[in-house]
Amino acid sequence: MSKKNYKYVPCVKYGDNSGWMGDKFSTMQKAWDYLMEYKKKYDTSNNVVFIGVIKCKKDENPFTRIVDIGIRSYNAWE
Repeated sequence: MSKKNYKYVPCVKYGDNSGWMGDKFSTMQKAWDYLMEYKKKYDTSNNVVFIGVIKCKKDENPFTRIVDIGIRSYNAWE
């Protein structure tokens, strides 16, 4: 699949299952810079369970990648 079919999305997920996603960026660096600016302005307390940049397809919800990580991790220990 072509590189231009993927986007980078800064995301934060909280313990109460709320969270936010930033815009979809064309490069990892732009998404990371956005995330660092967010961190300066808003609370990133101990309630955060995930903070990072997720690479996903243009039309894909980035949070589905987080769920997949947990499933793969669980199966790896069996």
